[in-house]
Amino acid sequence: MKKTRCESVYAHITANRGKYIIVLISLFIGITSGAIIGINTNSFSDKSDFLTDFISVYKLQGITYSDVFVNSLISNLRMLIVLWISGFYIWLIPVNIISVAAKGFGIGYAVAYFISGNGLKGFLFAFITMFFQNVIAIPLMLVYAVLQIIFSIKVYRLKGVSSNYKQIRKLRIHNITIFFVGAIICIGCSMFEAGVTPWLIKLIYGNFA
Repeated sequence: MKKTRCESVYAHITANRGKYIIVLISLFIGITSGAIIGINTNSFSDKSDFLTDFISVYKLQGITYSDVFVNSLISNLRMLIVLWISGFYIWLIPVNIISVAAKGFGIGYAVAYFISGNGLKGFLFAFITMFFQNVIAIPLMLVYAVLQIIFSIKVYRLKGVSSNYKQIRKLRIHNITIFFVGAIICIGCSMFEAGVTPWLIKLIYGNFA
């Protein structure tokens, strides 16, 4: 009997739950350490001044959709490419884990930095500028990180035997296909963020002043 898509996803997660746990732990460690450092970085007034300066600049110059799209796309694709490269060799798996932790660190640091210095205003600012960039990108990153670990391990086990060449080639083609699918999703996420974030800033930024 053919498995449904949900059953296939569940089977995949169950079979690789150890890898998902490791990747999730690295993300949470990054978020936690980033939050701790973000809270303790600089003084309260410095953090408040940063947000005030941003709003002042925004009032004068505004923010364009293209700016948001480009910045978001660069951030998402850079992470995707690093994870893709980490699957080339099994000894690059630590790069995979460290990259996920670094992403978590950046999120934790930014959110804690703004909240500790600006309270609710800082939270709203962090939410507006980061939520739509990460609501899909983070799950995509976690799944792709695990897929690259699986790919790296499979290729490593098949190497050294000439009869496995076709299998390795098939895995690499599949891996490239997944990369391009991920890139398309990243573009979609960035387009969505570019359409929503500037509008929200225009709607709410006056409350920060």
